[in-house]
Amino acid sequence: MRLSRKKGFTLIELMAVSAMVSAVSTTAYQAIKKAKETQCVNNLKQIYLAVNMFVADHGGAPTARFFPESASDSRALPNLLRSYGVSKEIFFCPGLPSELNARGINYLWNDVINGRDLAALGKDTWLMTEMTAVNKQVPPPHLAGFVILYGDGHTGVGRRIKLPGSD
Repeated sequence: MRLSRKKGFTLIELMAVSAMVSAVSTTAYQAIKKAKETQCVNNLKQIYLAVNMFVADHGGAPTARFFPESASDSRALPNLLRSYGVSKEIFFCPGLPSELNARGINYLWNDVINGRDLAALGKDTWLMTEMTAVNKQVPPPHLAGFVILYGDGHTGVGRRIKLPGSD
């Protein structure tokens, strides 16, 4: 007596493979998002070090624009910090689409602190964050939210920043 074997897969086998592929792809997606978040944190910490050197040389924070008009804007933070050895790449959050890089930066600078001593700022005063943090219609670029650089040099991942006059 000969047993005949059907060709193909059972529904259970297909569901098991589908669940494994889904789990692997979700884990890979989260790992990539976490890596981009870590890179963003590192970028902002490097910027903070350059800003600190600028403050030491000039007595106050750079008088940079909140968001420059173009990459060649003389008040764009990358241009103000060029002599402190920072590369252009650190001014881009890797979690944001590259279409947002046209102005040479995709972080926002808190221009309220222009010319001020960083040591006098409170630990809750933000210096920089991703440009999408001010638009409620845009989802955060990182799993836990937006990366924010504070006046004392620490970074955090959290909710959108509040701009003066916004609710």
